[in-house]
Amino acid sequence: MKIVATIEARLNSSRLPKKHLLKIKNKYIIELLINRLKKIKNISKIIISTTNNSIDKKLVNIAKKNNIGFYQGSENNVLERVLHSAQKYSSDAIFQVSGDCPLIDYKLADFQISMFKKNKVDIATEYWKNFPAGVCAPVIKTSALKESLKKAKSVEDFEHVTNYIFHNQKKFKILYFLAPDEFFAPNLEFLLDEFEDFKFLQKIMEYDRKNMFQTRELINLCREKKIKNKKNIIRKNKNIKKFINLSK
Repeated sequence: MKIVATIEARLNSSRLPKKHLLKIKNKYIIELLINRLKKIKNISKIIISTTNNSIDKKLVNIAKKNNIGFYQGSENNVLERVLHSAQKYSSDAIFQVSGDCPLIDYKLADFQISMFKKNKVDIATEYWKNFPAGVCAPVIKTSALKESLKKAKSVEDFEHVTNYIFHNQKKFKILYFLAPDEFFAPNLEFLLDEFEDFKFLQKIMEYDRKNMFQTRELINLCREKKIKNKKNIIRKNKNIKKFINLSK
């Protein structure tokens, strides 16, 4: 089974424009993510899935510089853009990563992809409100993306890749997994959405100089050094019936 990692990214976001081009340790934020994805053993390709907007040509150049793939498509129909990214590189499934998650856990990703293959599901994803935001991403069959695009009707379905799947769970085989105790930190976010997040990530990278820290190390670092997000985090639980415990 061929699995590729797709990075959804664009430079004209309203809250923090050009956020992927902010630098830490002389590296673009998006390059920190790319370097983490390159550590995942179970993917065959990394793709920046961006838009046709002229400003996003810079992301294409970053893809070329880092010897990874790229696809340019619709800005608003993210589901279509990600599906076409997968189809361009003939993938059976994708590891669907937001460009806002520069500290993705590469070892956790390998475990999750192994579970996805072993259980032969349409999607393997984290149980809601368990892990810190930004360390996990879903693994999705390309056929499930294709079915979603075919049946999707709402604006939200097109803007969010997994929206149709989670609102039509009976149509798909879904595997959820829980965080073990040492990974459980739902009030932590390792995301880049606002400038405050950038300052938070800068503090993290002062300690994680080799860009290697995994979930447990990131959680412990925040607790021991009292590094905190300043944002109020509000998340709603999803209707989940099936899940698997990561610690087993």
